[in-house]
Amino acid sequence: MELKNRWQMIIVGMAIFSMFFGGGNLTYPLWIGATTSSISFSSLGFLLSGVLLPFYGIAISLYFKGDFTNYLSVWGKPLGRLLVFSLLLFWIPFGSGPRCNQLAYGAMVVQTGWEIPFWVYSALYSVIVYLLTYRKLRVIEILGKIITPLLIFALFFFIYSIITGEQVQNSSLTTLANTPWNDFLESFFAGYHTMDFIAAIFFSATVIELVKEQQKEKFNLSLIGKSCLSAIVLLSVIYIGLIAVGHSYGDIIATTSRDRLLAVIGQNLLSAHLQPILFLVITLSVLSTSMALSLVFSNYLQKSLFQEKLAHKWCLLLSVLLSFILSIIGFESLATLITYAMGTLYPLLLLVTTAALFKSRRLKLPC
Repeated sequence: MELKNRWQMIIVGMAIFSMFFGGGNLTYPLWIGATTSSISFSSLGFLLSGVLLPFYGIAISLYFKGDFTNYLSVWGKPLGRLLVFSLLLFWIPFGSGPRCNQLAYGAMVVQTGWEIPFWVYSALYSVIVYLLTYRKLRVIEILGKIITPLLIFALFFFIYSIITGEQVQNSSLTTLANTPWNDFLESFFAGYHTMDFIAAIFFSATVIELVKEQQKEKFNLSLIGKSCLSAIVLLSVIYIGLIAVGHSYGDIIATTSRDRLLAVIGQNLLSAHLQPILFLVITLSVLSTSMALSLVFSNYLQKSLFQEKLAHKWCLLLSVLLSFILSIIGFESLATLITYAMGTLYPLLLLVTTAALFKSRRLKLPC
């Protein structure tokens, strides 16, 4: 694939969007909407931390041409390598990777009623992720041409149907003590807790690497920047729509576990023959994120940990296998450790990347 026209730029932008949109990106805006008294202030807070901050991460990644190890080593290479390893370990196999398996399983159970053993479903899901990511140079095309267009259509259809449908009484989660300022702060911290700044840095770096391998000498970094910007705009529109949905259907949200939240909302709104559309939304969103996570971690294993001595297919297998194992043994037992680690690493990442950016500009390094 060559980025030689606007259509191909859009394909890359949609691929980046689908990488971001999954897991917490589905549930956090709905919960914000259920607890807010002001959709506008909540949307503003969430967009600042859940969209603008990741866009900052993308800008930094583009500035360093996707070489995150370089700028994360601003305080020394040992600290930089340790930071990269810790971030990827706690973010992917100990966190978002197995969580995607669980979200996909929850959607399947709600939609079909089949209570098959989780480990069976997780194994099948992991095999699908592996097969779709096996040829890594085709990942952008699979996401941008197939998965994302279908996901976006289903999402807009879902949001439009709920907003224009019959409204229900707002949830008791919304308190009379809520003020616009409280709504803003709560939504701001919710957007922060999606930790999409990490995703922005590593996802965009992976996209830069894949497109660079495809384009060779025709590589154009500025077009990737425009693709990232289009993904950010689309993500903002979806977030605002989901916050509005959560505000309208707070009673349903208040009595539903987060891993089955969107599926249950759809069951209360859509007729039986339209409910599979929502099931498709959830499955495609977590599947696209699983593909991106597996690709990021396998690239790290291949290039940094094994120094190109282990082929992509084996590094990818190891990445998928780790997420599968932790999904079935219950990564919740590590929840306290993961929360503490990410609560420390995330602010540190912000400091290191900002320091690296200022240092590079002062030294006038080429970007």
